[in-house]
Amino acid sequence: MTQRLYINNDTGYTQSIRSALIQDYVPLTDYVLYNDLDGYAKMMRDPLSAFAAGFRSLLIASPEWRIDPLTSTPDDIEVNSILEDLIRELPNFSEARRSLATAFFYGQCWSRIVGERRMKKIRGRWFNVWLPSKLVPMDKQRFRQQRFEWPSGAKEWGWTQQVLRQDGSFGNTWQPIKRAHYIVNTYQPDESNLGQGRGLGESVYHWFLWKMDAVEQVVRHLRRWGGGIGVYWVDGLRSAGLNTTVNAKMNAALATMKKMMGENNVAIDKNDDFKILEPSPNSIATARDWIKKLDDDILTIFMAGNLPTSATSG
Repeated sequence: MTQRLYINNDTGYTQSIRSALIQDYVPLTDYVLYNDLDGYAKMMRDPLSAFAAGFRSLLIASPEWRIDPLTSTPDDIEVNSILEDLIRELPNFSEARRSLATAFFYGQCWSRIVGERRMKKIRGRWFNVWLPSKLVPMDKQRFRQQRFEWPSGAKEWGWTQQVLRQDGSFGNTWQPIKRAHYIVNTYQPDESNLGQGRGLGESVYHWFLWKMDAVEQVVRHLRRWGGGIGVYWVDGLRSAGLNTTVNAKMNAALATMKKMMGENNVAIDKNDDFKILEPSPNSIATARDWIKKLDDDILTIFMAGNLPTSATSG
């Protein structure tokens, strides 16, 4: 989508660090995006993958939730109650939690905290305080860690965000962000992915490609053989003098045949030898079994690839 330069995380931690030092920013270490910028979007158009991802995100971010106080002291209990009330007032909070929970698939998910100043009664007194009003999901490709320079001339490493142009496009301008204004959820962060996480989407990706190839083969088989093939012998279809196909006569014959039958028709001269080599009747069954196996494996990745809570950080 936006950021076009990626580091294949199979090349190793050392090479990624070297690239980061040379380029002054940490490249995105996402294997799916490294191979196909639309890889995740394509997988989510597969009904099985979309169902499995949605089901698992519900298991992680269920509609029912609560916040437990840090301690059992009256102050902690009161602060906990205030925070819980504030969060429950956020519109579409369940959907925002589900969006962040999909880090298990994408590796890392970001949301921006949008807020406003409001009057809030605390301990019997009214205060004009800044309160969050909603969480806005954002594309992780718009964020990266890089070395930037402050107006004072000081340089440091920090999180930056890709700037949106007035025409709605993205350029190569990045600006520092206030990390406290964003929420990020990372799945399986470690040194090999430079702390950016590695989601189950990387495991599903190759199975998905094989499945799409198998589906394409089945569709091609159905289009070619599903309605049969009409074979018509036409007298004088070949020129006796030149021994070449008479195109006008052949096209007229095919146009007539298409009105009578399906889209697969063959017109040949009655003196020509012609034989249709039909595919094995087991070929479509084999492709169907292969697709079913891939579906079962994809479901296994989604449902059995369950890491403990410590594998996710935010």
